[in-house]
Amino acid sequence: MVSLLDYGTQAQKYFNYNNIEDKYANKDLTAEQIASARADITEYAAALEQASAIDRTAVNNALTDNDIELTYTGSSLQLDSGVKLRYYFMPTNGKVEDYCAGGTGHHQRADAQVPEIRPRR
Repeated sequence: MVSLLDYGTQAQKYFNYNNIEDKYANKDLTAEQIASARADITEYAAALEQASAIDRTAVNNALTDNDIELTYTGSSLQLDSGVKLRYYFMPTNGKVEDYCAGGTGHHQRADAQVPEIRPRR
């Protein structure tokens, strides 16, 4: 909850919405609570980066083992009206435009729709 309130405050500052200290979402939090939440996020981000590097290596090994001339460069999670996992690849040799239309010149994107998840009753 602390992280959510702190995120709300940062959004208020960024969008200049109720940008007055006594209206900030995290106005009732102590400096210790905010610092602790930010430390937790930093620790989580480091663990996520480490896991991502392992995944990148595993995917690239699988591509190489199957003679597929692509390099997996990363992924992202898009939270919109739906949820999309977005995967990014680069050709091992050449440019994206040499292989397909719609690339950015650096990456080609592959989207995967995530099925809707509903709680069990």
